[in-house]
Amino acid sequence: MDKNNEIADGIVLTPEEWKELFDEPYHVYGNMTWDEFLAWDNDEKEDYFSLSDVFEAYYTCRRHKRGTVNAIRFEMFWESNCISLWEELNDGTYQPGRSIAFVVVEPKPREVFAATFRDRIVHHLITNELQPIFEMIFVDNSYSTRPCKGILYGINHVAWQLEHITENYTAKECYIMKLDVKGFFMHIDKRIMFSMLKQVMLRRYRGKNLNKMIELIRIVVFHRPELNFRNKSPLWKWQLLPKEKSLFTADGMHGLPIGNITSQLFALLFMNHLDKCIIRKHPNVGYGRYVDDIIVIGKDKQELLNVREEIRQWLQKRGMTLHHDKMYLQHYKHGVAFIGGIVKPWRKYIGERTVRRAENMISYYNQLACRRADMVFEKGFEFAERLNSYIGFLRHYDEYRLMRRLIGDVSSKWFDVMKFKMKGRRGKAVLKPSFKQWMLAKVDAENNEHDLD
Repeated sequence: MDKNNEIADGIVLTPEEWKELFDEPYHVYGNMTWDEFLAWDNDEKEDYFSLSDVFEAYYTCRRHKRGTVNAIRFEMFWESNCISLWEELNDGTYQPGRSIAFVVVEPKPREVFAATFRDRIVHHLITNELQPIFEMIFVDNSYSTRPCKGILYGINHVAWQLEHITENYTAKECYIMKLDVKGFFMHIDKRIMFSMLKQVMLRRYRGKNLNKMIELIRIVVFHRPELNFRNKSPLWKWQLLPKEKSLFTADGMHGLPIGNITSQLFALLFMNHLDKCIIRKHPNVGYGRYVDDIIVIGKDKQELLNVREEIRQWLQKRGMTLHHDKMYLQHYKHGVAFIGGIVKPWRKYIGERTVRRAENMISYYNQLACRRADMVFEKGFEFAERLNSYIGFLRHYDEYRLMRRLIGDVSSKWFDVMKFKMKGRRGKAVLKPSFKQWMLAKVDAENNEHDLD
């Protein structure tokens, strides 16, 4: 263990620091004081990971990753692989594997480190244990990587706060302020992050594997994927990436890799104190946060500017800063763009990026149908699924006209395999019975060929 990790391991929050961070009483396990709890003999507990927990993490992990190469390779011998991982976790020999590094350029350049499927299981193992604990600490005003509190919840919650503060949109003076934390993930101090996680575990964790879980969290937090990776992006994409948004320019003690579910969960805890401070000190303003995007709603413009200064000072103490070019302060009737949607009085619209992606998707499949007539049958099921995902998403917004326009953009060549059903303001792409019969006949033919082989 290096010196920096030893320092992080040795950090213990004082009662005053704990109260400031978590705004909770400084007692644990009934009438035990903090000092008594730290002296509690954890050796009497059965300190190990159960195999059932590893299996549960595996099932959760593979839910949306079964088609990837790493997942297929792991699943070929999934029982023995899970047992091997379980043994490494318990004997203390587990170390993260080689990550895949790539750059996404839409909507803006971002560096992503994709962990191996094996490491993803470990991340889900940690998440399964920490998520219920964190939900008891978090406020309802943070919207990322939480059960039933994702993007749609965030947009609806901000819209509800706007309606409440403006007294059903009748207030003459009310403003919306939007802020952005600059280089959020790359500036998180790992030592502070691990100290907070360790204290929460000691404070609230009831599992039998407390010590091993803390050690596993330490390994994940201080892991440096930039030292062991496989590049999947060309050089020109890396050149688009700003230096302050890359782990390769970090000092090793700052920055969490974008792409890991644990990074998003840990970041929620890191900012939880800020959420509580703003809500407690400014009860008359509306507040919402999605990772590094912050929304503040209030009738007094000066109060909003004071909130901005408090946020700036809070971030500065932790080595972060607000993005100067991404501040938005307008009258509430102008609305605000937030996490893929646009919130305005009485209505919610979908963001332009999502509309553009839907249009590009439809255009792509239309071009396929024009090039080859048989692609209508080959891709009919896939196209209907993707189209229904966008149509279903639009149901949560006031976008009936957009839904009709997107359906109208679908080439008539696709009508050989699907049709559209409209019920009120809702629509759905439905496969025709003749196409379903063709699909069943194709599957039966493929199965017969397989049996003959």
